[in-house]
Amino acid sequence: MITKTFADFAAQLSYEKLPDEAVSAARKVFMDWLGNAYAGAGTRTGQIIQEVVAESGGNPEASLIGFKAKSNALNAALVNGGISHIVEFDDIYKNAIYHPGAPTIAAALAVAEKLKVDGKRLITGIVAGYEVSDRIGEALQPSHYRFWHTTGTIGTFGAAAAAGNILGLNQEQMLWAMGSAGTMAAGLWQFLDDGQLMTKPLHPGRAASNGVLAALLAKKDFNGATRILEGEKGFGKAMSTDWGFDRVMATLGKEWLVAQTTFKAYAACGHTHPTIDCILALKKDHGVTADDVEKVRVRTYGQAYTVCNNPTPVTTYQAKFSLQYTAAIALRFGLVGTAEFAQERIGDPETAAVMRKITVEADPELTPLAPAKRPAIVEITTKNGQTFTHRVDYRKGDPENPPTLEELQNKFRDLASATLPKADIEPTIEAVSGLERMEDVSKLIRR
Repeated sequence: MITKTFADFAAQLSYEKLPDEAVSAARKVFMDWLGNAYAGAGTRTGQIIQEVVAESGGNPEASLIGFKAKSNALNAALVNGGISHIVEFDDIYKNAIYHPGAPTIAAALAVAEKLKVDGKRLITGIVAGYEVSDRIGEALQPSHYRFWHTTGTIGTFGAAAAAGNILGLNQEQMLWAMGSAGTMAAGLWQFLDDGQLMTKPLHPGRAASNGVLAALLAKKDFNGATRILEGEKGFGKAMSTDWGFDRVMATLGKEWLVAQTTFKAYAACGHTHPTIDCILALKKDHGVTADDVEKVRVRTYGQAYTVCNNPTPVTTYQAKFSLQYTAAIALRFGLVGTAEFAQERIGDPETAAVMRKITVEADPELTPLAPAKRPAIVEITTKNGQTFTHRVDYRKGDPENPPTLEELQNKFRDLASATLPKADIEPTIEAVSGLERMEDVSKLIRR
């Protein structure tokens, strides 16, 4: 009984069962998620989502982050799940090709604020959501990712597990919540063909809201499919050709995947990050500048090539998914933050000139190493005939190459400044750093 095993775990998990590494990781992923939410609230995409919610009304149960407003838990999960994915700087569980924070934490916080629970319950809900959804996502890859945006599909289970844990669902109710979550899980990649931004953050927004809905219904004994993952007409068979849960279930409650989260170092698709790392290393080690370069050869794994081989991006969204653009701005400026993706910078002729020097290849020797490794090899040939090469297997921010706490805090400062007043930034960092000591998490969000 695969679904039952996950449901039992999520229902029975308590703060007292969490090791220190899981608690510490939960604080970090929460801070990273919150910074992304504040940044996303400052975008037009985020404002549209918030405007639609505001027009629909809703009891003021939970915060709409960055908007000085509240709505009901379903709406808050929708808004916060969506805005926290907009700037493409949110966390990753690489083995599932999945952004767990956006749907999972949005759902957890919405219910936690609604019930005015303490920080320990919020942390426990977050961990429950990560442990369940990371494993479900990993079990369905790689074929699931061909059509399905994992953050929308798998995220619905993470949201339901997190919300259900905080709501105090019993094991049977949690099983029903999982069933309802699975039948609502969706998120297709077709929007990539249109080169637009707004659909992608809608996926985790709906996943968060649907997960909360599934949990709230189950709390009132609204039943659902009890074998939604493994059934003959269930999630596994419908959405994957190579699914299998044995390996990921063997570590449930023993190995804490929340502590294996990747924190993004750059404001772009994670598939571009190893290439960016290589470029920055070559600049640091050899003093290479954009003016020095005759040509750049990028070799990476197949999925990175498929998703991010875009030599002519014209929108912010396309640029975030372009190996050529991200490599070029890394080479020119030595950084890849949110400012580098402003629409007015996308068509910069000097950047375009550098991009024309970059070739991108899917390397058949690197492809089988993903997703456990995210390899890239960059070879730069300079105008004076020198050739420099660098390889990366683990991105900056991966658990094998983790950021420091100071780096995560600085990332939060940068992202949150989009909509959070400067006076509130340090108190928020302090509050999140002591999240388990908060008596009422509804007081956490200052704006």
